[in-house]
Amino acid sequence: MIIFKSYRQWVFPMENKLKVLIVDDEDLARKRLCKLLSAYDNLSIVAQAENVNDAAEAISRHSPDVIFLDIQMPGGSGFELFSRCEVKAAVIFVTAYDEYALRAFEVNALDYLLKPIVEDRLTKSIERVRSLLAKKNNLISGNALRLDDRLAFQRADVIKFAFVHEISHLCSAGDYSEVFLKTGCSFLHNDSLKNWEIRLRELPFLRIHRQTIVNLRNAQRVQRTVNGYQLKMQSLKKPLPVARRRVKDLREFLLNS
Repeated sequence: MIIFKSYRQWVFPMENKLKVLIVDDEDLARKRLCKLLSAYDNLSIVAQAENVNDAAEAISRHSPDVIFLDIQMPGGSGFELFSRCEVKAAVIFVTAYDEYALRAFEVNALDYLLKPIVEDRLTKSIERVRSLLAKKNNLISGNALRLDDRLAFQRADVIKFAFVHEISHLCSAGDYSEVFLKTGCSFLHNDSLKNWEIRLRELPFLRIHRQTIVNLRNAQRVQRTVNGYQLKMQSLKKPLPVARRRVKDLREFLLNS
């Protein structure tokens, strides 16, 4: 549960502090933002980066919850971070230029702050992070699916009903997801793949790649190729790519099933 302490502070247990990454090529800008963020006792600055390459490495190492991201930096703009790595954190752009605002929200930025940062405006951004976290916590605490739950999918004027156990796999489709049934048909759904991962957490579903979640009961075998690993599914002719870090979990399930 989130407890509101005051206008400036919202409190979590110490181990649940939000991890913050600051990305800015200007040392003074990073120091000023660090000073401003120190007023929020629910935040912990875990890393700072001067460019996109260092930011991608910091994301891999620290898995931040919030990223304050500059746009114009040597060696690549802040927008390039999204093509360098998977960005799961809430992103707040911090820049001296307002002409990038539209593009920032096209990549699902949570907020867009202009330099010099105004404290009250920063507080509103932090509150947006809090609201986003509360929504995610609500998803975690409820909405968990069961295999015999029936879902409704709409395509044009047709509504299709299907049970969760009829799902073969799910793929990321931008802000949405594409749900594939064992019959071969598919539907766009307005839940992100991350939300599906949360709702399917108690079922035999596994995220095998940043783009894919599979029904493990529909999995046949893991096969190695020149380019990595693939998973053969019962309902698919073409195998699905598997991230290396997921291979062990997949093999254990297939051997024990």
